[in-house]
Amino acid sequence: MRKSRYSEHQIVSALKRAEEGMALKRYCHLYNHHIPQRALHHRTPIQALNGWQQSHLHLFVREERNHPGRDT
Repeated sequence: MRKSRYSEHQIVSALKRAEEGMALKRYCHLYNHHIPQRALHHRTPIQALNGWQQSHLHLFVREERNHPGRDT
């Protein structure tokens, strides 16, 4: 039997960290998309952000720049 480069403890702790990372990502998605916040007038953070963006469209206009010359 070949010796493993990593100990069983290292492998288990790496798997726990990966699971914690996935749990944190799931919680962030849940918090931002599904849990209304009283400070945001009972809207989710994503709904509040989208509403703000719609009311400030002038900030999101991208001007096209046509520079003469070659692209390098």
